[in-house]
Amino acid sequence: MGLLQPHGRRRRADGQARLKTVIVANLTQARAALDAARAEDDHRGESIGLVSPPDAAIQYGVLFYVQLSEALATEYPDLKPVVAVDCGDRADLAHDAMRLGLKSIIFRGDARAAESLADIAAQLGITFEARSA
Repeated sequence: MGLLQPHGRRRRADGQARLKTVIVANLTQARAALDAARAEDDHRGESIGLVSPPDAAIQYGVLFYVQLSEALATEYPDLKPVVAVDCGDRADLAHDAMRLGLKSIIFRGDARAAESLADIAAQLGITFEARSA
């Protein structure tokens, strides 16, 4: 089984391709994961999901992930990389990430804030995941 191969079946019950995910903290790690996906030649029809470590937006800032996403989209258009940024319990950073164009957000904060952020994300077509702290 390769680095990016999902466990079990390759397709969901509805026939859609699964999203493969890899935790990355920097551009070097992201490139390594995407290079491995390309080398496996096993990514057809699947987006490669890159997930930041917990609280990464707090530590590195949202703009780091915006620039990371833009660089990877340019370098790996065939892989359609998606970078999910973990904003911890900071609703302001989650909102900034949406406003600045990130397409996948993880939030670990207050349930009422998560509900509001989820509504905004739905309107913008952004994947939003609320996790317990």
